[in-house]
Amino acid sequence: LVEGKRGGGSTEGGKEKGRDCLVKMAELRKVNREAHQAADSMLKMAESERLKTDMVSQQLQNLQYQKIHLSRELHLCLSYKGTDGLEVVTEDDFEAATTAEQRNGERGSHAYELLRLSHEMKKREELIKSLKQKELRRKLYEGKLLSQRKFLDGMRVHLDDISDRAEPVRKEFSKVTPMASLERDDSSTAGLLPAPLYAIYYQAHAYEVCFLDTSVTSIVGDTADAIAYVKAQAALPAQSSRGGEGAATGGERKKRRRGKGEEGEDGDRGGLTKAHPLAVAVEIPPREGDALSKKITLTFSYLPTLQVVTVKHMVGGSGGVAEAGLLQDLFPHDSGLLSPLAANDYLFVDPATRLPRRFSDKATSGRAYRWAQGLGCLVFPPRPSGDPQAKQAPQVQVSPPFADVFAAVRARVSLSAQVKATLRSLEKVSKGLPEVPGIAELSPNGVSLESLKDVTAEVLKDLGGGEEEPGEEPARA
Repeated sequence: LVEGKRGGGSTEGGKEKGRDCLVKMAELRKVNREAHQAADSMLKMAESERLKTDMVSQQLQNLQYQKIHLSRELHLCLSYKGTDGLEVVTEDDFEAATTAEQRNGERGSHAYELLRLSHEMKKREELIKSLKQKELRRKLYEGKLLSQRKFLDGMRVHLDDISDRAEPVRKEFSKVTPMASLERDDSSTAGLLPAPLYAIYYQAHAYEVCFLDTSVTSIVGDTADAIAYVKAQAALPAQSSRGGEGAATGGERKKRRRGKGEEGEDGDRGGLTKAHPLAVAVEIPPREGDALSKKITLTFSYLPTLQVVTVKHMVGGSGGVAEAGLLQDLFPHDSGLLSPLAANDYLFVDPATRLPRRFSDKATSGRAYRWAQGLGCLVFPPRPSGDPQAKQAPQVQVSPPFADVFAAVRARVSLSAQVKATLRSLEKVSKGLPEVPGIAELSPNGVSLESLKDVTAEVLKDLGGGEEEPGEEPARA
């Protein structure tokens, strides 16, 4: 048709060919539509057949599963041997642990044996769980032991390092002659001392030996009374267990009980201030080159009832004198007047005023200084010093080492000797001077140093002197 139109053919022939072409195209469309319809019908038929095949396959698979399950059950049933040869709970124990309703059958029945086996399985599961817990705890303990062992191994390295660092010191000490031993003649007596005095004794002696100090430490007191005291203390628990008879025996039980108003010596009730039979005496000589000072002896006593250490001093040896206030405030705000243990304020009181009693050389074998408690390894909470002139003093805890105590005591004795020498010089100078009005009323024993304080204008005025010049600094007496 196209070639005819290009060649310029007749129109009638072209129209006839055009009609034939349209008929062929309609036939082609019909054949194509029939082919698609046939393909769709074949796909639908194949899908239906596939579904049937899948259903049959699933049914076959289910049958296979049922076969396998039934085969396993049959195998278990055929291989079941009962409780023969198994260590299971006995029938008596099983019946004791369950009720008749729970057993649901008699001995030997199938339900009875099944429940018995279930009971045994439950018990074994509990044992397995307990075993796993114990295994876990064992592993935890092994880990802890391993860490502790590593720590101890590390400590060994640390100790070796300390030993290496101390080697020069050991070599230095090995150059001198052998030092004196702590085992002295009175070392056996030291075992009778109470713990605070024992600590003071060996610290003082160790200071004397290790630092080559010229001080002398000794134990004073009645050894027989100390032995009797130790035996009485050892018998106290046994006597209390026999009905609370107390430590008193024999004629002591028959003693009349003290009345409400009766008191012991110096207002003491029930031996509160009775000291231990033994005491520790430390003789401290003056410093080298100090010709004015004298040696001082410190006597440490222990009051078992009040549980404090007291100190009294003697300047000039055994035949010397006890200067009042010499050791007061040896360290700041430590007068030694009140008990370092605050609980004693309710036990050691003045019956007249109901106030805490003061410690003194006569009533309590010395004052209870805080530095003495520190030397005896006694630690108490801080409290006011008890000095009425230092009411605003802060509450402090005094616990100095032996070296500081010895240095402070020697410095205080030296200062006291210098003040006395100055007073004697003034006394010599004052001879031949006009008599001062009121001098006869003064004590003939001379002047003693009580304390240090600022001399203000009011004090000078009370002493009868003139007024203080403006801008003048307060003097020190």
